[in-house]
Amino acid sequence: RSLAFLEALAEDRQREPGATYAAARIHAVLGEQRRAMALLYNAVENGWARSWMLRRDPCLDSLRSRGDFMTLTGRLDRIIAEQRQRIEAAGVESHARLRP
Repeated sequence: RSLAFLEALAEDRQREPGATYAAARIHAVLGEQRRAMALLYNAVENGWARSWMLRRDPCLDSLRSRGDFMTLTGRLDRIIAEQRQRIEAAGVESHARLRP
């Protein structure tokens, strides 16, 4: 029942990318790699951005040697780097505006 609940949340991708990630973990443990990868891609597409979890989550061990998994982690790293650059740029501008 838990998986069915997570799948329902995953279908509402805009609302809960964390639930999509959780469903992907379960599918990976069950050996359903294709479904797990599809859900991971959906989670990232909808804002889930924890690359460290992808690298360390033992539930995803069966996926790490897949080319599409490596592609996804690289893509997520690029997304995070771009976000970091935007934040740093905004921080510099914000501080500059606060000075008299």
